Amino acid sequence: MPNELLDVRNNTTYDSRDIRSAVLACEKYLDMSGRRVVKVVYSRNRQRSVSGYAYYPGAYQAEGCHVKLRLPKIHKGEVIDEALVQDFLWLVEHELSHSRGVRHGTMRGSPTHKVHSIGRRPTWGEGLQLRLKSVKAKPTSADRVAKRAAKVDADLARWERRLKLAKTKVAKLKAKQWYYLRRNAEEPTLMAAKGPSQE
Repeated sequence: MPNELLDVRNNTTYDSRDIRSAVLACEKYLDMSGRRVVKVVYSRNRQRSVSGYAYYPGAYQAEGCHVKLRLPKIHKGEVIDEALVQDFLWLVEHELSHSRGVRHGTMRGSPTHKVHSIGRRPTWGEGLQLRLKSVKAKPTSADRVAKRAAKVDADLARWERRLKLAKTKVAKLKAKQWYYLRRNAEEPTLMAAKGPSQE
């Protein structure tokens, strides 16, 4: 399925690129196509568990197009371990299977139904990752001072260039002014030398 048909609406700190890669890989494995909206939110409980839901196919679509994935919130100091990645990948397969119309009764007894604590990844999930979004470090006081100092340097250089240009312009205008003042002063003398006009 082309990437533009998948709309990942991620309201968590998990990396949207990893979520997209997992959904696309699973769709390819399940031979799915069509537009899909995948919304990712935090789990309602405090346990490190995953859950979700998906719409079954309807009268106007061959596959359900809305899926919600709930992932646990990772607190400061915690890490995303392999067990959570496995649960996430099985959850993706579980909900996308629902989108194809597969119900729990058909899944029963398979890892796709259980989702949690399988102990391995689905075959299509090898090599995939689930990371947190990269967070830019907050600038320190020294960083802010250095940034402001650099701005002052840039502003000063810009105004010095303008001052140099202004001095050049002023010099040229003064030369023109002197030219016209001299020309105006000489005009009566030139007129007198020509004598009265003959009319």
